[in-house]
Amino acid sequence: MHVSHLNDKKHANKYLQRAWLSHGPTSFAFEIIEMIAQSQNQYEREQFYIDKFHACDRDIGYNLNPVAGKFTHTEETRKKVAEANRLRIVSTETRAKMSEYAKNNRSPEHIEKTTRALRNKSQEHLAKLGAAHKGKVISEEQRAKQSASTKGREHTPEHCSAISSALTGKKLTLEHCAAIRLAKSNISEETRRKIATAKKGQKHSEISKLKISLALRGKKYLIRKKTTRNLDEPALESYRVGT
Repeated sequence: MHVSHLNDKKHANKYLQRAWLSHGPTSFAFEIIEMIAQSQNQYEREQFYIDKFHACDRDIGYNLNPVAGKFTHTEETRKKVAEANRLRIVSTETRAKMSEYAKNNRSPEHIEKTTRALRNKSQEHLAKLGAAHKGKVISEEQRAKQSASTKGREHTPEHCSAISSALTGKKLTLEHCAAIRLAKSNISEETRRKIATAKKGQKHSEISKLKISLALRGKKYLIRKKTTRNLDEPALESYRVGT
């Protein structure tokens, strides 16, 4: 594999690729220095030879990483990979396959690990995400796709319960509250018109009106609010008239 990539000028190790082009294939030899059993730790033996031959010393070796089994892309390679991914078009069929695989092949431990990672982002990470998205403009086509993918989607009771548990007792920081207020104050006229158009003609049901009213009256009506939560429509209407 190394030789074919080097001959095609596509080897991931730019130092080895440059040396191959400069000195020619006859200056290099690929040899097996040790055979190990499958039960043995290959990275342990690889680390032994990296240290023994000083394979990461640029004067005599071409290894990119001093730690066996760990590969770190250079900044140049990262940019190339990012650019290639931006230009890649994934078909609907492939997206469906990826989605199906992700749904059926995640262990509870993996889900828990991912959830913790998403919840416990550092301030530095959040600042980087904010800077990356600042000024980003989503095209109308992308907005339409996002809208179509979420329209009509219903959360399962388990999902709703999980969201409720995650939000219960959660308090926003002063910075977050200030950011929300600033975002609301900076809504463009076009966005305001879109919101108004979407809400035009929208009417709350009587049960929704009562729930909103009870929620805004304060804590002293908390017992009454909980009492009416599970009432059916006729019972709730009679309760409203009675109050």
